[in-house]
Amino acid sequence: MAAAVAAPRESDPLVREAQAAEGRDDPATALKLYLRAEAAYPRDAYIQQKIAKQYSDLSEDFAGAGEKRNLCTAGLGYALRATEFEPNNAVNVISIAICYGKLALLGDTRTKIEDTRQVKAYAERALALDPHNALAHFVLGRWHREVASHNSAVRFMAGVFFGRLPPASLAEAVAHLRRAAELEPESPLYHVELGFALQEQGDTEGARTEWARAVALKSDDRYEAEALQRAKQALEKSG
Repeated sequence: MAAAVAAPRESDPLVREAQAAEGRDDPATALKLYLRAEAAYPRDAYIQQKIAKQYSDLSEDFAGAGEKRNLCTAGLGYALRATEFEPNNAVNVISIAICYGKLALLGDTRTKIEDTRQVKAYAERALALDPHNALAHFVLGRWHREVASHNSAVRFMAGVFFGRLPPASLAEAVAHLRRAAELEPESPLYHVELGFALQEQGDTEGARTEWARAVALKSDDRYEAEALQRAKQALEKSG
């Protein structure tokens, strides 16, 4: 009797169950299921990237820096493996940038600077692979906003001891965040962050317009829900 042929990953019930858990914003369950699926598809870049995302999302459920760091480090490892298997997939590459971005919030000054450099490098690499990737524009826009807005004295002292960060500007932040919002106008997250970048540029009316657009939209995940809360608070404060 011929050996049974494994079902394609796309139609695998276990993978579909994992996708359903991810869709209802349950990263703990999705992670367990994707890890089980990895045994059947050990070199599948899609599964590797999905595991990376669940580790990253799950880190938001923990308050302790150590737990967050461990989860984000695990996610980074899977994102790197996904990119090793499919190096020209922008989704895999931007997953690396996101993990580095979260780790940058948790390390010491030297680590933060190095991780921050990695965020920019991988976000730019993702955009080189896919100029229409909204998430990559968003990550790069956030990078420019965060670095450009950071206290100049802090940036100077960090540069003296640990090496300077690449140049950043609010103009670049606005350009990338605006492009993200254009590419995926139904995502409130992109409008919210664009609003804050515009506010820092001094464009209060433009900021309010973007926040108003955001609150008129529905949120699909924890990140969008949190962003909508920030937008509502910003509108009330600026009104």
